[in-house]
Amino acid sequence: MQIWDLAGFSGFYINVARLFFLDARLVVWLLLYTDEFRGFFPETTKVKCLSDAGLFLDAIDVSWGHTIKNLFSGVVRLQGVQKNLPHFCTNHLDPTSCFFPQNLIAGIRTPLFILNTAYDSWQVQTSLAPSSADPHGFWHDFRLNHGKCTSSQIQYLQGGLTYEK
Repeated sequence: MQIWDLAGFSGFYINVARLFFLDARLVVWLLLYTDEFRGFFPETTKVKCLSDAGLFLDAIDVSWGHTIKNLFSGVVRLQGVQKNLPHFCTNHLDPTSCFFPQNLIAGIRTPLFILNTAYDSWQVQTSLAPSSADPHGFWHDFRLNHGKCTSSQIQYLQGGLTYEK
């Protein structure tokens, strides 16, 4: 039996429903279907959704490129996910941009909590400072050990776009 079967069961009352995703690969699915999940329950039911990680940022990498956006663009094209993306997003952004949680969150009505570290090692290694964007190895030590971050790298990570190679 699945939760949506129980939600319509006569005499069955759910006081609180929580949807948890502990896999970063599923965060986009969580964001796309959170409000649909909410719809399975009466208005009196408190529904909350939590994702542990997976807030992949549409960020400029250390070479001023779009490494992660280019990767996700291939996923969007290959899997044809644009038809499943919400219109509130695709009406003003390209489908690849709508694959990033930062562009989906505003349209979600159900309470949502995303737990993500400030300097997620995967984000740094794959999105912000991948080796392909760092041909001279300025970020190499930091990718291996975040404790070896220089002051200019910290400034870059905190949003200061003054990083110089």
